[in-house]
Amino acid sequence: MKPFIAVLLTLPLLNLSCAPTELEIARRNFNARPVDNSHQEVRFTGHLYAIDQVDVPPKPIGSLKAPRYPNELRKIGGTGAARIAFVVDTKGNITQPHIIQADDQLFADSVIEATKTWKFVPARKDGKNVSVWWILPVRFKLADSPPPFPVSH
Repeated sequence: MKPFIAVLLTLPLLNLSCAPTELEIARRNFNARPVDNSHQEVRFTGHLYAIDQVDVPPKPIGSLKAPRYPNELRKIGGTGAARIAFVVDTKGNITQPHIIQADDQLFADSVIEATKTWKFVPARKDGKNVSVWWILPVRFKLADSPPPFPVSH
């Protein structure tokens, strides 16, 4: 009999409302635009090495700027990921960025924009700077990304 009483005592604490919240409505109305170029061959130009073919891989100069969390996805609590392929050239610059996959076009755009600020110490092979291609996964989580500006509620 006690378990039955305990259940009755906790019922008033439950939210039995059937009305959807603003967040639930926003999530329903959002149309994700995934990007999937994984079936396409990525063609880079120039003489390139894979990361595992060089003596010294490229190293970031300072910390790499994290991609901006898209505000439209932040508002609905959207999380996701993107995979980008790019070249680190002999001067340490990012060139030829190409999105392989992204859970939404907004994530893809954000990653491409962030790569424009990235700088590396170039890879080296046989004592010379060389260009390498690289595939990098990027995850978007709300806890990891402060808003780029205050978000009003």
